[in-house]
Amino acid sequence: MALARLLLLSVTCMPLCAAAAAGWEVRYDGPDEMVLVERPNNAGRNTQRAAVHTKELREGRLASALEPILANALEPCAKEESGEVVVKPATMIDRIGQSTTRMSGVGIYLNLPDADRVEYGNFYVAPFFSFSVSFAPKGRPVEQADVYSFNRLAVDPRVPTTQDKFLETSPAELMPTVHNFVDERLRLALHEAFPDRCPAAK
Repeated sequence: MALARLLLLSVTCMPLCAAAAAGWEVRYDGPDEMVLVERPNNAGRNTQRAAVHTKELREGRLASALEPILANALEPCAKEESGEVVVKPATMIDRIGQSTTRMSGVGIYLNLPDADRVEYGNFYVAPFFSFSVSFAPKGRPVEQADVYSFNRLAVDPRVPTTQDKFLETSPAELMPTVHNFVDERLRLALHEAFPDRCPAAK
């Protein structure tokens, strides 16, 4: 089984059971791309920049996939009768691998072996998102904050994969994992960023 498919089994998929609140519009305003961030695998790597690889997606694909997920997560936050929520990629520091790199939007962080059949090592992949979220209730000031989350998924060093092999994986195989992760974690991230507006997930 490909590692990308193993990832799909590691991220819980929450069903989309709610649309945006009546009178509210939810819009994703960002490029059609995901990123793969490759952590340096050599001495002193925490002081080096991780490599960021952009995977371009078909036009409109990311927004069409994310907006229902965003609407579901944002529905409890829409306290007023009408307004607009705009979600954009936001740059965050590398909290995953603690390098000097900045990343934004949605993607997967890689800390994998350089060679097949490594006997030991602390390897992982980590889906992540980093968004700027703006609430604009009709007739009221805009509220804005950045939200981010990631989840390190341990990879058995005996699994025959490397960073180079993973980088060759098509976006079509990887994006379901990213979408499921956003669906699972976004509501909690919104509560942390907007505690007075967005209730804690039950």
